[in-house]
Amino acid sequence: MIAVSRLSQRKLANEFTVIYDPFVSLTVGVALAVIGGYRDDQERPGIRHALEHKLWRSTRLHPTGMSFARHWERFTPMLHAETDKSSVVFHCETSHRHVRPAIRLMAEIAKHPTFPAEQVRKETERLQEERGDEEDSPETRLNEVLDRLMFAGDGLGRSVDRGHATVGQFRPAELRTLYRQKFVGQRLALIVSGGFTRDLVEPLITRLFSDLPPGTVHQSAALNYRRLRGGIRLTRAECQKLTFLIGFPTFGFDQELPRIALGVIRNHFSSRITSRLGMKLDAAGFVYSSTDSLWFWRDVGQYYFQVPLFPEKFSRALEIIAAELNLLRAEGVTADDLDHAKHNLAMEAGVRFTKPEDAAPFYGRGWVNCGGAPVLSAPRYRRVLGRVDCRLTRRVARMIFTNGRLVLVAHGPIPKLTKTQIRSLLRLR
Repeated sequence: MIAVSRLSQRKLANEFTVIYDPFVSLTVGVALAVIGGYRDDQERPGIRHALEHKLWRSTRLHPTGMSFARHWERFTPMLHAETDKSSVVFHCETSHRHVRPAIRLMAEIAKHPTFPAEQVRKETERLQEERGDEEDSPETRLNEVLDRLMFAGDGLGRSVDRGHATVGQFRPAELRTLYRQKFVGQRLALIVSGGFTRDLVEPLITRLFSDLPPGTVHQSAALNYRRLRGGIRLTRAECQKLTFLIGFPTFGFDQELPRIALGVIRNHFSSRITSRLGMKLDAAGFVYSSTDSLWFWRDVGQYYFQVPLFPEKFSRALEIIAAELNLLRAEGVTADDLDHAKHNLAMEAGVRFTKPEDAAPFYGRGWVNCGGAPVLSAPRYRRVLGRVDCRLTRRVARMIFTNGRLVLVAHGPIPKLTKTQIRSLLRLR
C-alpha cells in the first residue's frame, strides 16, 4: 500500500511542466501531454486528430515512417498516440535502462516533426478509413449523438472528426501552423512514472525541453453542468438487437468530493457484475451486456451507460433503470454497498497508480484537465474516498440524476414508443 505521495512537479523557465512519479517497478512509463483536444476545434473539426496522427510518423532525425518505427521499436514495444476532448497524449512503456531514449523520443515528437506532403496525404487517407469504420459502428454513432445532445452548443459536443469525407482535407501548411501554436512550453507536460530515479533523467529533460517557446494557453469557456439540458434521440434500423445509452452531465474535477462519491455510485450501479442494476436486469431474464463510462473535465463531466438487448424488453429495461435511479435518489447506496465500493475503488486505484504504462498518461490527462493544478495521487484519492458516506451518495444522486438533464439515445429495432411514453417510463421522482 502506498503511504505517501510519490509525485513531484516542476516547471522549466519556459513553463514546460515535468511530473516525476518514481516507484519500484521493472518498467517506466513516459508520456507527453498537450493541452487542447477536439473540444477546441472550431472551423476545422478533426484537425487536432490529424496532427496527432502525423506527429508520430516521422521526425527530422527519422524522416520516414519505417525509419521512425524502427527507431522507437528498439526500446519500446509500442508508441501510443490518443486525442480526446481536452488533450493529446503520446506515451510508451520501456525499461529502466531505456528511459532516456524514451524521453528523447518525446522530445523529437515535440520539437522536430516533419510534414512531407505525401506522408500527410497517406495519413489523412488513414483517418478517412478510420472514420468510415467508426461511422459504420452503432456504438460510436450513439456516443457522438449522446455528446451532441448532452453538450449542445459548446465544444464538448464536438466529434473527434467531422466525417470521413472531410478529414482528408488537411494540408501540410495548416498542420505545421497548428503544431507551432500548440507545442509550446505552457501547453506541454512530460510525465515519467515507475522504475527510474529523478537524478537519472532531470538533466536530460532540462536540456531537451528548455528551448521550447513558452507560448500561450487559451482557456476554454467555463461550463456549468446544471445548465445543460437533456434530450431523446431515436434511430430505427434493421438489426438483431437494440442498443441504447442513458447519460447525465456531471460536475468536473473542480468538485473533488462529489466526483469521487459519483465513482462510488457508479461502482454499484453499473460498472460491476455485482452492481444492483446488473443483478436486477439479470434477475428479470435479460440477455444483455452493459458498459459504462465516467469522464471528467475541469468544470463538467459526463456519466453514461450502454445496454444492448432484444427490443421486446426495451420498455421493461427502462422501468428497471428508472426504479434504480429513484432508489439511489431516495436512499443512496447502502452501508454494505458503500464498504464494498470503497474496497473495489481503493484496489483499482492501487492497480492504476502502480502500472507505469497506465500511470504516466493518466497523470498527463489529469494535469490537462485540472488546468495545471497538481495531479491526482493514490494517497489523496484514498483519503477523499474515506470521506464518502451514504448520505453524500444520496445527495450526489439527487444532483445528477434529474429529468431535465437525462439524455437517452437508442438505435435499432425500437418498439413503437413515443418520446412522451419513454419520458414517462424514465420519470424520476
